[in-house]
Amino acid sequence: MNDRATWIKNRVKVLKEVSKWAYYSIILDCTADLSYVEPITFVIRCITGEEPCTKEHFWGSISIEHSTGDALTDTFSRTGRDENSTEKYALPKL
Repeated sequence: MNDRATWIKNRVKVLKEVSKWAYYSIILDCTADLSYVEPITFVIRCITGEEPCTKEHFWGSISIEHSTGDALTDTFSRTGRDENSTEKYALPKL
């Protein structure tokens, strides 16, 4: 299976799992450095099972220029578009 197909298969699996459970969160983590671009990581955390268990799924990472609340909201709302999209923030291109 090629990288793109594997990536899509894993994302579908995560979305199916997360949709089963009532509680989940989406974590955006920025790590500032000396450059003008900040890497941002997307993680989905959910609570699963009869005996609560927390799982985290790495969703991807991109670079952004601003880490303000508005910029993070805009970036998050633009992520996950299809690979043919011209959106700046599609995750990730393999």
